[in-house]
Amino acid sequence: MKPSLKREKAANKARRQPVDSVALRHLANALDPVAATPPSPDEFITPERMVMSIRMRFNAIRRITPELLATQLDQFQRGYLSPIMRTWEAIERRDYRLSAVAPKAKSALARHGFEILTHDDSPAALEHKAALEYFYNNLTVVDAYDENRVGGFSMLVRNMADAIGFKYSTHEILWNPSYSGLTAEFRKAPAWFFENITGRLRFLREDYAYYGVDMEPDRWLTHVDDGIDEAGSVAYMFKTLPLRDWLNFSEKFGMPGVLGRTQASIGTPQWNAMVDAVGRFANDFAAVCNIGDAIELIKAEGGTSTLPFQPIVESMDRALSILWRGADLGTEAHRGGGEGQGASLQQSETDELDADRAERINETLKIHLDRRVIAWTFGSAVAPLAFVKVKTKPQRNIDLDLKTIQALAPMGVPFEVNNVLERLNWERPKAGAELLKAPAAPQKPEATDLDEEVAENERRMVNKFLARSRDLFGEGLADDLRPLRDALSKVLKGSDETLMERARILYNHLPALGASIITAQKSSEQLETILGTALAVGLAGKPEEI
Repeated sequence: MKPSLKREKAANKARRQPVDSVALRHLANALDPVAATPPSPDEFITPERMVMSIRMRFNAIRRITPELLATQLDQFQRGYLSPIMRTWEAIERRDYRLSAVAPKAKSALARHGFEILTHDDSPAALEHKAALEYFYNNLTVVDAYDENRVGGFSMLVRNMADAIGFKYSTHEILWNPSYSGLTAEFRKAPAWFFENITGRLRFLREDYAYYGVDMEPDRWLTHVDDGIDEAGSVAYMFKTLPLRDWLNFSEKFGMPGVLGRTQASIGTPQWNAMVDAVGRFANDFAAVCNIGDAIELIKAEGGTSTLPFQPIVESMDRALSILWRGADLGTEAHRGGGEGQGASLQQSETDELDADRAERINETLKIHLDRRVIAWTFGSAVAPLAFVKVKTKPQRNIDLDLKTIQALAPMGVPFEVNNVLERLNWERPKAGAELLKAPAAPQKPEATDLDEEVAENERRMVNKFLARSRDLFGEGLADDLRPLRDALSKVLKGSDETLMERARILYNHLPALGASIITAQKSSEQLETILGTALAVGLAGKPEEI
């Protein structure tokens, strides 16, 4: 078959394929000159740029000193990021404590996946949700420095979490639109590929360039976080110096020194024999010497418990753990004063820190990705009705959930069975499985005519008691209010000409009358009698005694 016929046959076959509404909308947006379109696929992080950077890589902490670290931190504040970023990256990889806590902090954000939420249940919101689900489920992440590391959304979040330490985490975006939807490839750039001299990150085309080039917002995903490596590198330095001194001390005084004493003159056979004996003793721990000669061991004075090295190292290790995880769960828990109390409180603090960091990533994704995906899929003027959320460790209090359900269900608040089971972390039972059943409620005996007569007598007794109680309390209250009633009677009995004057006099004496009424006891005594009688009868269960 000729090539032209092959092409025509393929074109006819393509025309016969069904095209869904999403594909048509992508095509319409592509043809609409007003609609936004993804940028061109030209790369900033080229293979040549990476090869040159890898060849020029070096160990940034081999000769690190406090003075050099201070200089790099000052440069970081001025926007020159490359030196300190190389140092921080090496510290996170090489330090035994950071190589444990930093991956934990990043994995805590990346291990739970994502969900797409909508602002409402409209058809447009559901379409936006579908577009975002396709985007995030099909994106690809590549480490530009090590292209063997490839992943999806989880790797994207873990890479963005680098900003916890470095303050900045940056990916180059290579957009990939198709008829099925829009997705992208994210290429993670090393932290030292940028400068911040102008207050906005710019890309360095060479490793040791001073000024970078501007970065198009649609081409880069930049996430910003606390940058705790600034404080962490200081703690690392404060730990490295005493740790180095501790190793030197162990090397020098771990084995005792050997001192040979002899009365022989230098150079004599006896002197040479002592020299040989000391050398053999030090190497093989065995020697022979003349009587009168002595070999002594020299030890460093003071035990290791008095040395300052270990407390300083442990203190800096705890500081690094607290920076990354909110607490040092391995040691601080024992200081809480009770079993599990310290660990529980510290774990709660760690969970809150993870949730806060996840929310920052959510905000970055909403601004830099969600809005663009919706704009390029549905039109530049369309506001997003759905958004992505990075899920974190579920915070469940089963006891509180049960109490909430028990309190609200009788009030008519609806609870979906699937949601309740998911929240309580219980699976829905399989079809045909044996189920637990609530105990049967005890059956009430059928009411008889005698029961009805007894109930009616009880109701009459109660009503009679209530009527008598109202009368007793009314009598007591009337007695307490008698001073006010007598005063009002005197005011009203006088002539109309002096009524206002008598009323003014009563008004001035109202505080004294009020005090006498408040201190009156008759109504409170009657109420005490009523309540006491009701309580006694209720406890005894004998309504006929009231």
